[in-house]
Amino acid sequence: MRISRFCFGILMAFSCSCASSWAEKAPTWTPAKPVPALLASYRLHTPHAKGMSVVGMITTAVTGDPLGSVPADTVDLFQAALLRWNMAVSLDATRAHKLQGVNLPTEGAAGTAATALTNVSDVARGIRTHPDTSVLSFDNQHWVFGDYYKNIAQKLAGQQPDEVFLSAEVYARSERNWLIMSRCVTGISMRAIDKDGNPVFQAVTGGVSSSTFGSALDPDHIKEAMGAAFQALSTAKTGSSPH
Repeated sequence: MRISRFCFGILMAFSCSCASSWAEKAPTWTPAKPVPALLASYRLHTPHAKGMSVVGMITTAVTGDPLGSVPADTVDLFQAALLRWNMAVSLDATRAHKLQGVNLPTEGAAGTAATALTNVSDVARGIRTHPDTSVLSFDNQHWVFGDYYKNIAQKLAGQQPDEVFLSAEVYARSERNWLIMSRCVTGISMRAIDKDGNPVFQAVTGGVSSSTFGSALDPDHIKEAMGAAFQALSTAKTGSSPH
């Protein structure tokens, strides 16, 4: 499968209310029972805050981001959905953070300040990363030649040789569908690699929430739209040979 199809699938899942969902797995990857699947990177993308003011940034740092908890609150959706493909999804912050390009302080006052600044910067760009995963995603086919995926797998390696490593991206936006009513539209992409960096699974799906007054870009409607996306994926046929 070519990268163009994968990107087109994400675009369609994010832009269409009746998007096509699909999944592919390597024909040689046939686990008979659930294998460990480390969710190494999980990011939520929303329209970024253009021209976010200093006051807005300070307010976000002090009061918190209303969408900041969504990644942590939706891991269970991935866990339930991926059991169909025999993946038991779990988190391990220590290993996932090995993919970080810069090691920021994590303890004491310096850690608190670093976390706050990182969160505000990400929110301004419309990105929320699950705190126990890496900001480095690998859910799409990469254009870098060499052992890119193999290096990722080696950094994430644990004690279980059959473990796979998962990267997931969720794209969410509010879409007006009738006068002052809006609904949340989501697109989800996922990719899993094995200990050698070989892709064994990937999927794209999309879903929409119920309608509400004003913006539907809130935690409840994002979760509802994600639930609809995973429901659509549960009935999708599984192809072969992701690459």
